[in-house]
Amino acid sequence: MSGLRFNMDLFIPQDAYDAIPAAKKTAFREAINAIKAYATKVGDEMTVTAQWHKCYHDEGISKPCEPWQEI
Repeated sequence: MSGLRFNMDLFIPQDAYDAIPAAKKTAFREAINAIKAYATKVGDEMTVTAQWHKCYHDEGISKPCEPWQEI
């Protein structure tokens, strides 16, 4: 069966993220979860996931990113 496959990778600077109203961030997470409820696995691929983590790559220090967390 055919289907639509989505892949999103966004980096939002911390100060910009902090400026987003809490209600908008909550609504975004809720919308992702609502759509995620329709997702199914494709064969043995894990195609039912939406994750985020705090990234430190652009800080110029050797600090690992925080662990991925499911949305």
